[in-house]
Amino acid sequence: MASTLTWNWVTQYYLSMSTNWGTVTPTSGWFDAGSAVSIHAYPASVVEGERGIWLGWAGSGTGSYSGTSNPVSISMNGPVSEVAQWDHQFRLIVYNDRPFGDPEPEVGEHWYTVGTNINASIDSLANETEDERLRVTGFTGTGSVPSSSSNVHVSFNITAPSTITWHWARQYLLTTSTNYGTVNPTTSWRDSNTVVSIEATPPSTIEGERYQWLGWEGTGSGSFSGDLNPANVTMLSPITEQASWNHQYRLQVNSSVEAVTPPVGDQWFDAGTTIDGSADSLVYVDETARYFCVGYQGTGSLGNGTDNHFTFTINSPSSVTWLWTSQYQFTVDDGGHGAPSPPEGITWHDDGTLLSGHINNYESTTNPVSY
Repeated sequence: MASTLTWNWVTQYYLSMSTNWGTVTPTSGWFDAGSAVSIHAYPASVVEGERGIWLGWAGSGTGSYSGTSNPVSISMNGPVSEVAQWDHQFRLIVYNDRPFGDPEPEVGEHWYTVGTNINASIDSLANETEDERLRVTGFTGTGSVPSSSSNVHVSFNITAPSTITWHWARQYLLTTSTNYGTVNPTTSWRDSNTVVSIEATPPSTIEGERYQWLGWEGTGSGSFSGDLNPANVTMLSPITEQASWNHQYRLQVNSSVEAVTPPVGDQWFDAGTTIDGSADSLVYVDETARYFCVGYQGTGSLGNGTDNHFTFTINSPSSVTWLWTSQYQFTVDDGGHGAPSPPEGITWHDDGTLLSGHINNYESTTNPVSY
């Protein structure tokens, strides 16, 4: 009996399947021409703060499909390529300790495509008055955001669920000043409750000049008043600290005789002080000897003089040296006769003075007498 064998053939086309996220069915493979194939895209499993937004199919080839239906049927009328497209996103949550600063992105939840570069920032200051304000101290972050920073801006690529929290501190103005020299720190803003060390330093001086520390005068809660230097203040409010010094110059008083005002020695006076000085014009050692003030020699703010008193304003290191002459008593007794020269009685003469004296005798002759 005669037999026949006939081989039958069918045309097939290749279906290429792919996705940028998750999975697709069927996988890529060969399908008979004209056959209908159901294609389906599935998202990947996600964690909290992650999601996929279905964008649709991008198809090419006769019988392919482009659109958002999922699943969908295609006809294999030729080679077909189907790409499932998703927007894979992560969430960024923005927190702010205070309702100030206009953070960017704003407070709340925001979704971004994986890898998006995000620039986050916030105004550094808020609610500023003359002596009080709020300051951003930085941020803390999770996920793709750095864990912490003192900056008011940050740039990052989001690759995981993330958060950023902006932190604030209240600040008070610490105002420092001094009548002389310098203070540290200078006037500056300080975070609330911080302890700040304050120190006053006098200007440099020359010999015979000094600055006498008087202390701090502080106002405000947490301020300091007293003579400690350095000292601490606690910023519980706006604080003002005034450092006070006495600027003084030395007056050196020199005298071989003690009867002077100011007294002999180093005397200190505030700069600009008017000083009255004096010396007794005569100081008796005993009945036959005494000192006679013939003036003074001055330096610095005081000049020279021939009086036994002075008045001057001290504005530099100064000195006064009182000048004295020793005098001795000279007594003339004529016994009730003649006309002596010097005349009968007591006279005073400077130490070392050469005296000449004479008297007329009864014979009207002159008998010189030397002493």
